[in-house]
Amino acid sequence: MAKQVIGRGTTANDGTGDPLRDAFDKVNDNFTELYVSGSTAKTTIVDADSIGGVNSESSSIPARWTWANIKAWLWASPTFTTLVNLCKTVLGAVSFQLGPATLSDGQWSGITEPGTAGATLAFGDLCYQYSDGKWKLAKADAATTSGGVRLGFCVLAGTANAATEILLSPGRIRADSKFPTLPVGQVCYVSSATAGAIVAGAAGATTGQPSATDSVTRVVGYGSANAKELIVEIEHTYLTHV
Repeated sequence: MAKQVIGRGTTANDGTGDPLRDAFDKVNDNFTELYVSGSTAKTTIVDADSIGGVNSESSSIPARWTWANIKAWLWASPTFTTLVNLCKTVLGAVSFQLGPATLSDGQWSGITEPGTAGATLAFGDLCYQYSDGKWKLAKADAATTSGGVRLGFCVLAGTANAATEILLSPGRIRADSKFPTLPVGQVCYVSSATAGAIVAGAAGATTGQPSATDSVTRVVGYGSANAKELIVEIEHTYLTHV
């Protein structure tokens, strides 16, 4: 039913408005519709920040969770803690599942960041962020390309200066043509022999990690139960061999 408006006449006491009984019939009808609508599952999400130009953060109007509000809140404080608190508030949960139980070749799951390629990058390449902000192939033969730099895995292939997407830590990725066999729990490092590659060491041991002079040992993740996926957990610390 459309809202029924009570006729008040043109001027006070001119006799052209709705009779009192008719006016209160409209009032009752309007309230009945509101109560019936409120008792059903039908709801309308309203952005309280736009009601009458009132900022809900400084008023008694409770802010409703809208996509615009959520995006603004996340951008204002883009931390993992913020995301957890958001889920507690909206979903009542704090569990995050990184994709399906098993990934197929060429799939990934996790936190990504858009960027620009500083070289030709393929899916699964391990990359580092150069001083100009672009992403290049990581290699553990020097600290400048694998040590005190940001690392991530390419999930959007592209040529130099093209847009790319970088999978950060934590996450999961499967690239059969790029990765060695990755038994569960096996430690994986930046490769010092091949740019953009990783090497796997024995679980619980240092075997397989780079060891030549000036090479860098830096953990980038661990093998998974199916021996094909990499559980991305990039360490911030690294070791340079002398």
